[in-house]
Amino acid sequence: DYVTVPDIDDSLDFAQGEDFSISLWFKVGEHSRTDDPHLVNKRESGGSKQGYWIFYGDRSEYEWYRKICLQLDFGESNLIISSQRFVDDGFWHHVVALRTGATFKLYLDGIKEDEITGFGFDGDLSNGNHLVFGMNRIPKYKDYYGSLDEVAIYDKALSAEEVEQLYQNGLN
Repeated sequence: DYVTVPDIDDSLDFAQGEDFSISLWFKVGEHSRTDDPHLVNKRESGGSKQGYWIFYGDRSEYEWYRKICLQLDFGESNLIISSQRFVDDGFWHHVVALRTGATFKLYLDGIKEDEITGFGFDGDLSNGNHLVFGMNRIPKYKDYYGSLDEVAIYDKALSAEEVEQLYQNGLN
């Protein structure tokens, strides 16, 4: 199953320089090996290819194999950051991906796993596509076989303390 949120305004788009955070709980299912299945997806498939998505890396030829990843497309350039730990262990995990200025951070279970800063990383991620949870629309329609819970999108960069608090609240 998947959920689609229509793109009726720009509240789920992030223009150049806009900070944001995406938080969710997930558990990778036994059959999640379907071309890097997307947990969250708001990306254009053609044209400028702007947007963002969080996915489970299921292809062994890449360094993000068996890890949770955030990919961002800024039109002509993109970047991927990933967890350091494997996430296909049958347990629930909490991920937060965020942008603050030109820095992207990825937290897993309250711990910062990756961070990258660079020129142009504050670029425009907005597009006219719907936001989809639980399905990979690009390049082909494939479901994410797993569970998602407590998805939240913030129009600010969460602090490390706020990320930790979200994680702790989810454990209780």
